[in-house]
Amino acid sequence: SGLNLTLSNQGGASSPPVSLRAGTDKALSSGTGSLDLTALVGTNGVAVDGTGLRVQFVKFVNPATNANPITISKGASNGYDGFGAAFSDTLVPGAEFMKRLNDAGSDIGSGNRILDLVGTLAQALSYEIVLG
Repeated sequence: SGLNLTLSNQGGASSPPVSLRAGTDKALSSGTGSLDLTALVGTNGVAVDGTGLRVQFVKFVNPATNANPITISKGASNGYDGFGAAFSDTLVPGAEFMKRLNDAGSDIGSGNRILDLVGTLAQALSYEIVLG
C-alpha cells in the first residue's frame, strides 16, 4: 500500500544517513520508565549510544497483551525535543507510533536525550529506533 516504508537500503551514504539501530522491549517499573537515547539496547543486546546523532526513524508499539495505555513524552529532565517541544503520544494496547524524521530532528546530547514513559505496573513498550 502507499503507507509501506522499506528501510533496507539505508546506510551511511543514504539520505537520511543511518549508522545505528536499537530495538527491544522497555519494561516499566511501577508504571513509569524512560528511554535514554544515549543508552539504548541494540537488537543484538549491545549498548547503543546515540550521542551526536539524530533519530531518523522510530517505531513504538504498545503490545496488545498489555492491559492499559502507555504514554510516551518528551522527558521532564533532559527531554529529547526531536519530536517537538511538547511531544506526547498515548498508545492504547495494540497501537503503534511511527515517525520518519528525514534528518530534521535535533542532535542527541547530554541535555537532549530522554523520553518519559507512563503506563501501568510492569507492562512493556516495544521500540525500534534508527539513528544517523
